[in-house]
Amino acid sequence: MPFSNSSLSAQVKSYLTFLPEEIRQKILEHLHGVIHYEPVIGIMGKSGTGKSSLCNAIFQSRICATHPLNGCTRQAHRLTLQLGERRMTLVDLPGIGETPQHDQEYRALYRQLLPELDLIIWILRSDERAYAADIAMHQFLLNEGADPSRFLFVLSHADRMFPAEEWNATEKNARPVTRNSHWRQ
Repeated sequence: MPFSNSSLSAQVKSYLTFLPEEIRQKILEHLHGVIHYEPVIGIMGKSGTGKSSLCNAIFQSRICATHPLNGCTRQAHRLTLQLGERRMTLVDLPGIGETPQHDQEYRALYRQLLPELDLIIWILRSDERAYAADIAMHQFLLNEGADPSRFLFVLSHADRMFPAEEWNATEKNARPVTRNSHWRQ
């Protein structure tokens, strides 16, 4: 439904009657753009971190190929999620860290798509400690002009992590965590 024909539009127009028509129209057009904006979210990270699996989970369907040993995503895969009248696009991107040749290709792809991404969800495996490729690509994207506030780092594979020190394996529950004197009660 176009914004200009909605009851909301009529209500907003009534509040703006004191403004000249040209300014009122610009405000309404801007509101229309904000209300009907469709964000584009890129899903990035190393190969095998679960980027395509995350997309499959969000869509509750196997729409992205996955494989436990081999990378499957070689190009940007655009997926549109629609909830009611709202839409957003997820871009499942190929994972870095397989080969230097692939990384070079993917840098060019990431650079090309960067201006249209509103948010970058960067997937990190929680059961891994080798983040050099992630750090290098993150720095590359920042150098290319990515806004640091538009990164959301997400941990995957939490089910494969070893229990924390506070976990009592015998009793299968968490030990009380000792409060440090600087914590507020």
